[in-house]
Amino acid sequence: RSLLISGSWSGNYNTGNGVYATQPRITLTNGTTITATTYTTGTGVDSTTSWTLVQFAPGVVRSVQYGATSGTSGADTATITAVNTAKSCVVYLGLTTSSSNAYNAEPPGKYYARVALTNSTTVTATYANAGGQTMAIAFAVVEFF
Repeated sequence: RSLLISGSWSGNYNTGNGVYATQPRITLTNGTTITATTYTTGTGVDSTTSWTLVQFAPGVVRSVQYGATSGTSGADTATITAVNTAKSCVVYLGLTTSSSNAYNAEPPGKYYARVALTNSTTVTATYANAGGQTMAIAFAVVEFF
């Protein structure tokens, strides 16, 4: 079982997009592929991200589930397969939003989120409302034996 942990990021952007338009959300797509998604449009936008992939010895981790919330409410949820909440943790893996306008017009703090395991089948992502922009917030839930 493997856990992907998001690291730092940096990016270049054109004048139509703010620097936060290069912020990635990442996921372990399969056993050999890590996918990083950013809001990008036009030319001159690129992003570099760092990450760590942790492989656990057999018998340490029962399951790892990757997912993302999506919405505009400021508190969006995603459903996962049931886990024992006393033996589980959730890891934040980044976010993107639906428009570069939001990145330019709002303060940077608006584009950070926290994720929590609300109950055995629900992950909740909480963030400042993004002015009607759709926020996609990636996470991993790890359940230990």
